[in-house]
Amino acid sequence: MWCVAELDEDYIAKMEDVLETYEKPYDPQQPVVCLDEKPVTLHADVRAPEPAVPGREARRDNEYERCGTANVFCAVEPKAGRHFTFPTPDRSAAEFAQVVYRLADQYPRATTIHLVMDNLNIHCRKSLTDFYGQELGYLIWDRFTVHYTPTHGSWLNQAEIEIGLLARQCLGTRRIPDLQTLRRGNRAPSTSTEISTEELPGASFATRKHSLRAVADLGLLQLFRGTPADEKNRLIIGLLSMATSSFVQTFCNLSQRVPLGLLGEDRFERKKPKFLV
Repeated sequence: MWCVAELDEDYIAKMEDVLETYEKPYDPQQPVVCLDEKPVTLHADVRAPEPAVPGREARRDNEYERCGTANVFCAVEPKAGRHFTFPTPDRSAAEFAQVVYRLADQYPRATTIHLVMDNLNIHCRKSLTDFYGQELGYLIWDRFTVHYTPTHGSWLNQAEIEIGLLARQCLGTRRIPDLQTLRRGNRAPSTSTEISTEELPGASFATRKHSLRAVADLGLLQLFRGTPADEKNRLIIGLLSMATSSFVQTFCNLSQRVPLGLLGEDRFERKKPKFLV
């Protein structure tokens, strides 16, 4: 089932803003960071699993106990190969505020941090001012230049790829009973890697962006109206793939060089940010 948005002027304007942000050459003073969340269902074994032994595979009982849910905020700076995962009890505004604080603290020398995220209601300055107060909340939020993806356009957020990697490489099909296990089980030795600061080879979004703009300006999207749903989906998905295939491949190639990992399992502390030192 696909959720296909109407490609109106607001959608295209936000899409172009995100693609232009991705197209910028790598600049450590203005890092581009993508952020998104993933819910995690917690399960515990009712009976202890049996490890593999010579001549017999590992066995795990099909019965399990539901232990609620948790959440993981995933952030990635694709052109620098930096990955951040923040396991939290939930996806509340307070947790989001602390994640944004920690992200800002990772880039103390940046003049601004370009932050790409979707339109979730907690993705706003109010989350920070409610948690940290007006003065510090405004100060942290002003460290960022926020780029919102269009409504029903979260496919533009490269953090979606990061979440896919997290689900396959770290979470897998194993059972995770609690938040502490989630934090410990996904820890990796590093969240970054040394790569060249030259612009990475990858997508040039100009041609794809202007193609979509031309289609919209010429009114060709009106041709989708009245067409069968399957055909409409195929046509629109084809247009979207023109804008995404290259940077998906570029990011996937880069991600193979970098381990996924957590910044830490302790609760976030309200200490003085590095960018204030």
